[in-house]
Amino acid sequence: MLERTFGGGSAVRGAYCEWMAARSLRAENPSDASAPEELQAIARWEKATEEATRSVFSQMKIAATDAFFELHVWNSRTH
Repeated sequence: MLERTFGGGSAVRGAYCEWMAARSLRAENPSDASAPEELQAIARWEKATEEATRSVFSQMKIAATDAFFELHVWNSRTH
């Protein structure tokens, strides 16, 4: 589902990295105003993961509040 949303595995990895970087900046400096790009990266990733979670869990007939998922990002340079 995430690959379909973002357009492929490498795009998922890129979106995830952008989300992690933006979240880290906000965690380190919560009083600083976030750049629009950071807010967009956070919103885009979180919306996509919510939709993917709902889609997959609905196919499995599981309420999304009763389960969770993990995302494993493989870095081909280190593995």
